[in-house]
Amino acid sequence: MAGTHAKTEKTGDVVLIVMEFGSRWPACFQELLRSAPHGVVLAQDVTETSAELSARLKRRLMQLTAAEHHVCAAVLSAGHSLAHDVFVNRCLMVQALARTLTPASGRLVLAGHSQLPEAARQEIARVAATMAEHLVGGPSLVLELEPPKSGVRRAVPRPATPIAFPAIQPAERARA
Repeated sequence: MAGTHAKTEKTGDVVLIVMEFGSRWPACFQELLRSAPHGVVLAQDVTETSAELSARLKRRLMQLTAAEHHVCAAVLSAGHSLAHDVFVNRCLMVQALARTLTPASGRLVLAGHSQLPEAARQEIARVAATMAEHLVGGPSLVLELEPPKSGVRRAVPRPATPIAFPAIQPAERARA
C-alpha cells in the first residue's frame, strides 16, 4: 500500500531512561541503545517529587504501549535523595518498567554515579535487592554502581614516564 510502512520487529523498540534529580548520564545507556533504534528520556524536574516522576513515568509507558512501541531496556539513574518516599517510588518505577519490558529479553538497570554519597549508593542497592525478589521470571535487573572516586587527589598529575634529572655533583652543591 502506498503511504504505509510495514513495521519491522525492531522499528518500535525503545530504550527508556529515567533520570532522577541529581543523577548522571549512565555509562550503560549507549550499549543499551544498540539494541533499539529509539531512546526516550524522562528527567525529573527540580520541583517534581518522586511520586510525580513515578506517575509521569507510568503515563509515558502507557503512551509508548498505545503507540505500539516495545520497551526492550530501561535505566533508572538514581539521584542522591534518601527520603523514604523516594525508596517507595523507586520500587514502584522499577515495577512499572518491569511490567512493560519484553519479559524474555528485557533488561532493567538501576544506575548510580561515582559522586553519590555512600548512604545513597546503599539505598539504591536496597531497592535492587527488594525488587529482585519480586521480578523472578521477568526481565533481568542489573545494579550498576560506578566505583566511588577517592577523596585524595594529586595537585600535579604524574608524568607517564619518569623524568630523569641530572645528578648534582658535589662541586655544584657548594655553589648552590
